Amino acid sequence: MNTHDIIQLRLLRKNFKKIDFDETYSVKFIDKSTYEKHILDLLYISDLMRKDFDWDVIPSEMDIHQRFENNSHCLLWVYDNQPIGWAWSNYSVSFDWKTNVQELKKGEIYGGGAFLSKSIKRPSNSGLVFYNLTFEYWLEKMNNTIIYQYSDIWNRVSSILSYKNGFEKYNFIK
Repeated sequence: MNTHDIIQLRLLRKNFKKIDFDETYSVKFIDKSTYEKHILDLLYISDLMRKDFDWDVIPSEMDIHQRFENNSHCLLWVYDNQPIGWAWSNYSVSFDWKTNVQELKKGEIYGGGAFLSKSIKRPSNSGLVFYNLTFEYWLEKMNNTIIYQYSDIWNRVSSILSYKNGFEKYNFIK
């Protein structure tokens, strides 16, 4: 990981900025113990990624299995009862969600890998809502006090959405 090409960020629970949204937005937590019954939804999101991007790193079915075997978690983003994206997390820093590179303390979580499909009709503020729902879940439902993440320098949207939720620049990668 070249840390010159990324912006490292941290969110403290006390700095989280909760926003209001309507009930058409929800998240579904998926972990190692439940992912097999959600594999079709996860593969659907991978297919949406292929429609939106020409990337070599879009997760295959094998990658998804390996992510969960590494104890990574996924929050499936659901709009109007349809999955349209996801975000990943782990209690260790894991750039590919399959290999841990840095341990974290109790109450700290590493998150990222967010994807929200452009090919599904949705409100323009959906990214902000889903980021907010994700951070609230990681802090409140999973009982963490700190979230770490990074944004690639080219991905201004991710950084902007993170700042709007209360993140600040903070170098955490050793």
